[in-house]
Amino acid sequence: MLDRIDVRLDEETNEHLLDSVLSTDLVNDVVEFNGAENKGAVYKIAEDSMDVSIIIPYGDTQDRHRMSRNVGRQSQIAKHMVRV
Repeated sequence: MLDRIDVRLDEETNEHLLDSVLSTDLVNDVVEFNGAENKGAVYKIAEDSMDVSIIIPYGDTQDRHRMSRNVGRQSQIAKHMVRV
């Protein structure tokens, strides 16, 4: 279902831009009714898009980097404590 993910960095804002391209139309599908009075009658699915865009703000990436460094430090401390 997933064809590819393109990742870019906006150098002005330092935001990561992720564009997911799907192999089928699954995003933003809409049900269109052919009669406003009788919604139980005939309807169709209007397929809209094959891609999804996500923006990861700079602050979020910095928080993830900080957490990863802390986990790494804790792991190193735990290994050192076992040896002693």
